[in-house]
Amino acid sequence: MIRVIVLGGHKLERDGLALLLATDTSFVAICDGDEPRDAFARASGGTADVVLIDIDRAPDRAAQTLQQVSKLAPHSRVLVLTANTDRELAGALVLEGARGIVSKDRSGEHLLDAIRKVHEGELWIDRATSAHLIADLADKRARVTADPEQAKIASLTPRERDVVALAAKGHSNKAIAERMKISDNTVRHHLTSIFSKLGIADRVALVVYTYQHKVD
Repeated sequence: MIRVIVLGGHKLERDGLALLLATDTSFVAICDGDEPRDAFARASGGTADVVLIDIDRAPDRAAQTLQQVSKLAPHSRVLVLTANTDRELAGALVLEGARGIVSKDRSGEHLLDAIRKVHEGELWIDRATSAHLIADLADKRARVTADPEQAKIASLTPRERDVVALAAKGHSNKAIAERMKISDNTVRHHLTSIFSKLGIADRVALVVYTYQHKVD
């Protein structure tokens, strides 16, 4: 059986997905929830093979949700369910670890096929998204070659980039922690790593650096 955890969306939507999974004996929904930590804590019999995440209620938190799932269940494969057709968002989610993107306008059987393939280790993304990813990676490689500082910027993790963006706007460690829902200590660790990677000494230098090199 393929063990599935269903995250995000409304409770009624999660119940519907659980009923869909129950139509095929290959699958079992072991838990559902809105927040990853709570859902995994209640998961029966351990972790899941596939984590199905509906991102539409909070698309701005999709990357953060994927990061949480990656920490809570590093061996689970993630499949994203969304009505959003933004290729840039889809590409970003794949880079964050999603193994597939399924549009909500597809059939239930299509979704079950996607879960099977992702469980088997395949990527489930359409050609347009694949092309966008390849073009984006090629563009980043070209920029790194043209500007040595871009290699430093490319070494920043997505979370570090979030910290940079907020710090560059003058937010304090406490304000950054509140916005990102992390501890002050974690913010300090991120800043230490950022300063080391960029070769700068303090927050003032960080503001100057982001202006000079257009770090976004």
